[in-house]
Amino acid sequence: MALPDFARVIHTYERVSTPLGRWLSEQQRDELGARLQTKAEQLHPRIMVYGNYNAGKSTLLNALMGRADAKMADRPETAAVTEYRWGNYTLLDTPGIDAPIEHEEVAENQLQNSEVVLFVVAAGGATDEAKTWERLVDIVASERRLMLIVNNKAGITVGDRDYVGITDRLRIHLQRAASERGIENILDKVPVQWVNARSALKGRLEDKAPLVSASGILDLEEALGDFLEQSDTGTIFKACRKDLVVAIEQANLRLVQAGNDRQAEALTKAKLQIENERSRLTACLNDHLDRDCRSAKQAIVSLITSVAEGQVRGDTNQAMEEGAAEVVQSLGDKLMRTLEYELPKTQQSLGEIGEKLAESTLRHADAMLNADLDAPQDAGESILSPAIKDALKKVPMGNVKDMTEQGVKAALELGKEFLPKLFKGIGPKTMGRWASTAGRWAGPLVQVGVALYDIYQAIRTENAEKAAQARRTKAIDDSASSFVHDLRQAYQFQITLVVEQVFKPMDEWIDAQSQALVQQDKAAENDRILFEQALIELRPQD
Repeated sequence: MALPDFARVIHTYERVSTPLGRWLSEQQRDELGARLQTKAEQLHPRIMVYGNYNAGKSTLLNALMGRADAKMADRPETAAVTEYRWGNYTLLDTPGIDAPIEHEEVAENQLQNSEVVLFVVAAGGATDEAKTWERLVDIVASERRLMLIVNNKAGITVGDRDYVGITDRLRIHLQRAASERGIENILDKVPVQWVNARSALKGRLEDKAPLVSASGILDLEEALGDFLEQSDTGTIFKACRKDLVVAIEQANLRLVQAGNDRQAEALTKAKLQIENERSRLTACLNDHLDRDCRSAKQAIVSLITSVAEGQVRGDTNQAMEEGAAEVVQSLGDKLMRTLEYELPKTQQSLGEIGEKLAESTLRHADAMLNADLDAPQDAGESILSPAIKDALKKVPMGNVKDMTEQGVKAALELGKEFLPKLFKGIGPKTMGRWASTAGRWAGPLVQVGVALYDIYQAIRTENAEKAAQARRTKAIDDSASSFVHDLRQAYQFQITLVVEQVFKPMDEWIDAQSQALVQQDKAAENDRILFEQALIELRPQD
């Protein structure tokens, strides 16, 4: 999920400010602008970066910003809290936990005003010090949202034995410190994010997208978006975005009405109806996918658990491959059944929209000639002038039914062709490639299962068996979540392609209608384009 971006809303408002004043009123426009600006200034979320010195706090800051503003060194460089603007957010670079007491007091004051705390430790660094975990738990106890950021300086492969072992040790420290403070369910309250801050910074400074993607910085930013989406910041951001969208839609409608063009109004209405149906279909398919992914996750959890507990006989790799392939196939089959059920509904809805618009086009053309549709006519006689008939030939009004059938048929064929092949061929030859080309798939799943099997053989001799069980459960859940996350993204991409295919004929027809019916002056047309672009920019970002 993208970070709530007030700057994007304000920038969009500034772009459409002049036409908003023209089609609404300057007073309405100014009142809206004042409300948006006030909310943006009041809600200026602060993200505090905290932790041990030399853990990579400043490097992480620079990686997030994509510029080397914060000083980076192998010795303590930050003596006070330093603020950096990051879009509509403020990033705070703080002294380390081992800083002088007066510097820690400054950091404590800033902590109270921070929306999120990124607590940075280095993978394999000084993570065994009790003070580190006591301080982290203190922050959680103060009801601040906190993420534990593991700076992967050594380039440990996500999912391998070292990764599992280090993550497990970190959670042991969390559990112990939280237990002493009487805090329960600490593992659910403190998500763990791995990131190679130096690689992320290098990738962004040198514009190397693969390096940025591999660093884990994008996953961290997505998690930040989830944190802020659940806060007051996210709620107020949605309200501000909605206010601007409503104002633009009202202005766009008045623009159409001012041209005394009923057909343009009908076209705008049809566009909104098509967008509503597009949103309904997309949301419906994604809801089904989310529900099916939850079931898939439980299946993967059971699969990894069976490996971790040594319940699998024979070839562990083969068992994991077959289990993962079965989950993938099941998810694809369910999605195909959903498509076969939902697409006919969309076909019917688009057909009705198109037929109403075609009728409106005919009525509009007749009105231009001041003709009476109810007037008696001789057989075969047309009430439309040759010029109007020639213009209407350019708009395929008679093929609405064919167009909707064509789109749905193409979409179903696309689904039948690609969904079964999406992850077909899970086997030993492909497992080695998955880690680098298809996300965290069965190869890493096997590694996690085997690593957990080795680690948790000691559970029977460990005093804190309940705590160890909780760590194992969390590690398995993390791996299953990662697998299903990648799987969901892949199927979600296919959903996007299918929806595009369904609406393509209708979209092309609507575009042709729009081009044929542009009759207003240049200023009004420019305003219309601005409004449409603004509405696209304001769409929620996943």
